[in-house]
Amino acid sequence: NRIARLNSDLTLHTTFNPVGTGPNGTVKAILPLADGKVLIAGEFNSVNAVAGTAYIARLASTGAVDTGFVSLANTQIRDIADAGNNTYWVAHANNYSGQQSLVRVDDTGAKVATFSYSGNMTSSRIVPQPDGSTLSLGSNYPFIQKVQQTGALVPAWPNTGGYTPNSAVTAAFTYADGRSIIGGNSALSRPSGTCRSTVSRSSMR
Repeated sequence: NRIARLNSDLTLHTTFNPVGTGPNGTVKAILPLADGKVLIAGEFNSVNAVAGTAYIARLASTGAVDTGFVSLANTQIRDIADAGNNTYWVAHANNYSGQQSLVRVDDTGAKVATFSYSGNMTSSRIVPQPDGSTLSLGSNYPFIQKVQQTGALVPAWPNTGGYTPNSAVTAAFTYADGRSIIGGNSALSRPSGTCRSTVSRSSMR
């Protein structure tokens, strides 16, 4: 039924046993939570035909649907990540409770009231940052953004003269000191005309 939990030796962990049919479409993102529950997201529009599980759902440690989290998504979700203080980043294709592309939701699935993202980049991946913001990666310009917890873009980022991608960014990792390594279909360029291709580490902070 499209999701399972494995032991360290890759045998099936039998206490995690989603009942019924499970998600009725592809699971694209999984976020384990500290209390043993797990958030799942993807292309499914329900989990075991339970209301409020379209495209994102929370499962108990047994695999049963936790109905305390109610999805407000109306299209597939591409990625999820921890945003701190029992909130989560959600990258989606269209609309979540009236919010386009990227949203921060609380522990019940509701959009955080203070969050408002006004950018027009469709987010495909989320990479949380040490300062509480997140990198949002996408396939349309500007291909990467740094977004604050309020939804506002971090001003003057990347810094003037810094590298910027010219095509899709599909992966990134951020070190503890704020430097990031990014990769994808793109080359990186900056006003001087210097270019780096495919994979690069930079001081994007």
